[in-house]
Amino acid sequence: MLALAASLPAIAATPAEACSVALKSPRSTGLANQQVRKLFEAWWERDAAKFRAVFTNTLMADGTAMEARLASELLAADPIPAETFAIFDRFFTDQRTLKRTPLIVNTDAGVIVACSEADPSLSIQPDCTGMPKLHLFLVTMLGLNARSIVHLASTETVEVDTFSIWTEGSS
Repeated sequence: MLALAASLPAIAATPAEACSVALKSPRSTGLANQQVRKLFEAWWERDAAKFRAVFTNTLMADGTAMEARLASELLAADPIPAETFAIFDRFFTDQRTLKRTPLIVNTDAGVIVACSEADPSLSIQPDCTGMPKLHLFLVTMLGLNARSIVHLASTETVEVDTFSIWTEGSS
């Protein structure tokens, strides 16, 4: 029974959505993006409880909260990995910096999130220190529910809004 319950968010996502990205609705993608944005806003506000809640407050496919008892059973059967929360203190610790999300890309593997972080004075030095930072993260999701977050890469660059996306068949 618990095994079936653990798969409920994926099953409830819409009948064909679990099998085909082509049938993923813009509404479900928008709701997933909303969850990802909530995650980063809580992180930037340095609100650990709100950050954790994005992972632990289970949502149904329509964006409504799952019944508390079922959500608790699901979380007990498939807990969020502890390392998911360890990332909180590794990034965005300086509340003075300006933070933005210039890019969110949804894939079946997860949601790729690009975040820029810059000092408000933006004082780039001759040795290139002081440049804005660009961080890339991967947020894995189960339906509308964040399951983990991994840091992919960071760099210092003045081009925090420049992205090139290549697809097969493009020049």
